[in-house]
Amino acid sequence: MLAAAIKVPFRVRTVPLLSLASSGRRVAISASVKFVDGTCSFRSLYTGHGIRNGQRYSPKVTTTLANGGTSCGSLILRSLVPRSLTTHPSSNQPLPPQSAVTSTQSTGIIHRILFENPTIAPYSYLLRLQAPIGTYLLYLPCTWGVAFGAYAGGLGLENAAVTAGEVAWLMTLLGVGSLVMRGAGCVVNDLWDRELDKKVERTRTRPIASGVISPKAAMVFLGSQLSLGLGVLLQLNLYTIKLGFLTVPLFTMYPFMKRITHWPQFVLGLAFNSGTILGCTALLGHADWNVLVPLYAAGVSWTLVYDTIYALQDKKDDLKAGIRSTALLFSSNGTRSPKPALGFFATTTVSLLALAGYMNAAGPLFYLISVVGSMAHFGWQLKTLNVDCPRSANKKFRSNALLGAIVTAGVFADVVWRAYSKDSMDSAPDSTEQAKVEYSRVHRGPSGRI
Repeated sequence: MLAAAIKVPFRVRTVPLLSLASSGRRVAISASVKFVDGTCSFRSLYTGHGIRNGQRYSPKVTTTLANGGTSCGSLILRSLVPRSLTTHPSSNQPLPPQSAVTSTQSTGIIHRILFENPTIAPYSYLLRLQAPIGTYLLYLPCTWGVAFGAYAGGLGLENAAVTAGEVAWLMTLLGVGSLVMRGAGCVVNDLWDRELDKKVERTRTRPIASGVISPKAAMVFLGSQLSLGLGVLLQLNLYTIKLGFLTVPLFTMYPFMKRITHWPQFVLGLAFNSGTILGCTALLGHADWNVLVPLYAAGVSWTLVYDTIYALQDKKDDLKAGIRSTALLFSSNGTRSPKPALGFFATTTVSLLALAGYMNAAGPLFYLISVVGSMAHFGWQLKTLNVDCPRSANKKFRSNALLGAIVTAGVFADVVWRAYSKDSMDSAPDSTEQAKVEYSRVHRGPSGRI
């Protein structure tokens, strides 16, 4: 038991604060611990305001060994910092942590504006701008839909229904929409969960839970986010706009689901992967459900994998707080490994991707890059995942941005392969004629302009 393991060998490394000459500059405290047996390395990073006029401060780091007996060692670090470092310069409210920051140095003017300005910084953390992985995971399914639509529309062939410029513009527009809607989703989530967040170590210092941003101010901010999202949606064709409105309830339902079911990750998957459908219909003007249903289902299954891994970080706190998740369901509240269930959904994802590609008449590079590549990535994740180590879970969760990009890259590689293949005709295949006619009807007026 670790409770009596005061003499267990471990190494502690502290990074002292630099002497800062300007008032209100950001400061950082970090510490890492690694057991001699190498089972886990835990890193804790705190940043805040409060150093003034060249004052120098070197934090002391103490360790507390707690019960739990996980393979990570359940070693808890606590940095002893003066109150001035843990509160907002103009109030007694705690600042949100910057767990994603990896350097004590400011990275430029944009970083200073977003994360060091005492007025803007809380809203930057509310939007999770310090952790863009959520935006990537919302955007990547959109790129799947656009890529599948581009292939179906004959991109690269002489009489294609779509052009490279239209694809690039739509990818940019959906990128902006993903950034905005992911931020809006974070606000909705934090408003729903502000009481639950106070009970979880990782989330208790979020801006709304900690009181830095009031619920009323968050609601006003949410209204601005939704207005921006609506502006992006209205740039698309009418068919896609109608589908887009149907997805809004999914984003608002997710935070509530964790209170009533162990499958909130499934609802999150339904919301986050709506871009597979919207991206394709925005490009082609219609939906080929024979392709989009398995593609959408593949995205939902993928979300069940990566968000279950994400939830492994909080399973102990979630169990105490009564928060439900697939991480607890698949592991029977921590009594067995969730890897068999994760393996099932990983296999389902790959199989559905292959089916979607087959229905879209995909070429060899799609299967080689997207299908085999995602299979290999899933295998690496599950083999190296330490389900009892939050750091390992976080690393594997973040790696799914690469998996999503691999799928997109495979489809576009197929587009290029088809365009330059010696076996390719100089015209689009017959299967793209419907897409071409429908695209022209939805996107172009009598003048032929978009």
